[in-house]
Amino acid sequence: MPFHFPHTTDPPQRIVADVVNETVVNATGEVVMGFTWPGLPPSFLQDVCEGISNVIVILVTMIIAYKCARLRLSRTAAHAFYCTVGMVLFVTQAFLWGHPALHAAFGLVGGLIGFVGVGAQILHMRANTQRHFGTNHSIFGLATCCLLLATLITGLYLASHPSARMIEIHALFAHRICGLLSFVLLMTSLIFSFNSGFMHCNWDHRTITCFKGWVLLATFLASSTQLVKVIVALHIISPFNIFEDKYKYT
Repeated sequence: MPFHFPHTTDPPQRIVADVVNETVVNATGEVVMGFTWPGLPPSFLQDVCEGISNVIVILVTMIIAYKCARLRLSRTAAHAFYCTVGMVLFVTQAFLWGHPALHAAFGLVGGLIGFVGVGAQILHMRANTQRHFGTNHSIFGLATCCLLLATLITGLYLASHPSARMIEIHALFAHRICGLLSFVLLMTSLIFSFNSGFMHCNWDHRTITCFKGWVLLATFLASSTQLVKVIVALHIISPFNIFEDKYKYT
């Protein structure tokens, strides 16, 4: 007996794909968010990368802060302590946490503590008539401070203008760009700081090499996940975006 397909008068349904979230419908009709490993949440890879990065930053901060505390924060130890705890630890938490309140709290407190550390080192060098900003560590540190200020300004603007107008969208993009660049420059400055006399006086060469490798790995893992978000945001606000509508149909 031949098989006949049931006749229906319903119009054909369109499969909707969200450009922002990469929502697609597979052959079984199941809605998924981009590519996902079976049985795992969509953010699994991002959570793993950011988790490893966070553990590395916390461990490095604890080791350096403990050594500085044993030195009673004398001279360069004060600069290392405040900048490591404030900028490296707290700013990294602000960089990784997406919750608005935690992001703002970590960013403000970390920036304040970090600038105290920078000021302490400047006063120490002035007292000893030493040259300012003559090393790679200090140059990248100064660039980090400038970008952190830009991140703070754009963040305060977004907090005071919570609407979704195009100017706020561009401000959010600028905030993310400044945050990403400041994080990369901050970690670069930290890597260069391991070449300083203070580090070599308190740790051996093998430990310093491990520090550099850990920080480099943490920088790559954390910045790569945030770079994806920046690229997506750039795709959305780009004037050359060919997908002018919110949805595309297949």
